[in-house]
Amino acid sequence: MRATQLHDEYTDTPEYMALLRGALHLMKQSRIDLLVVGLPVALLHLKKAALEKAMTGTHDVGGGKTVTVVKALAVAQPQGALAHYASVHKKMATIGNEQSLIIDPGSRTFDWLVARGMRQVQKQSHSFNRGMSDVLRLIAAEITKDIGSPYRDLDAIDLALRTGKQPVIFQKSYDITRFMPMAEAVAQQAVSAMKQYIESPHSLQNIILVGGGAFLFKKAVKAAFPNHKIHEVKEPMFANVRGFQLAGQNYARTVMAAPRADQGAMPSGSKQ
Repeated sequence: MRATQLHDEYTDTPEYMALLRGALHLMKQSRIDLLVVGLPVALLHLKKAALEKAMTGTHDVGGGKTVTVVKALAVAQPQGALAHYASVHKKMATIGNEQSLIIDPGSRTFDWLVARGMRQVQKQSHSFNRGMSDVLRLIAAEITKDIGSPYRDLDAIDLALRTGKQPVIFQKSYDITRFMPMAEAVAQQAVSAMKQYIESPHSLQNIILVGGGAFLFKKAVKAAFPNHKIHEVKEPMFANVRGFQLAGQNYARTVMAAPRADQGAMPSGSKQ
């Protein structure tokens, strides 16, 4: 399902809550001790408290079933990817002394996070609305002008960009490669704006590219940081959520366990 609420108030919409409750239903758990959710970097401090409050409590997931979320934790989306990268590359013990840049071009937002160890450097981290949805809508508008009727099949355009399988329009394969310079220009603009926030690029030891738009933004990122190796992960679209799992487990072991230390008990776990 492609989200249609592409704006900064998305987490306040009924659509967001419907998708959340659909996810809770699929988890097949009646109680979740800790639910980790992500926010764009620019919205973290503005939306964190309200989103955590909205996630907490009992949710009706349909079919007469409910799911109770005991506690919620909202984190910056790229922070999950950093945790995932460190885990996959066995760097948990060393990354605490390194500076990293995590670049996360998603559907709606282009996020990046500069971190010292696992801690975000707030003034160098940000996000803005320049993601894959902008690219897809731009190409759809060009196709509309070309064929003379509205074209809105964004999924077909997305598939073509990722696999080279061209969309079929009016029973014919439609070549969208002519629009690639336009798509790459969006990526270049986003990366160029990001670079203005990065104070000491020479000090970055890790540049990590994740997110659903990683394949399209890769060329622009490599051009912007020619003296760095750009690290990627398998299935970059899932890097954030896999890192959320790690962050949740760590939070449960430390912060959530602390009040129970005198009882010798540990929390029942965290599920996402």
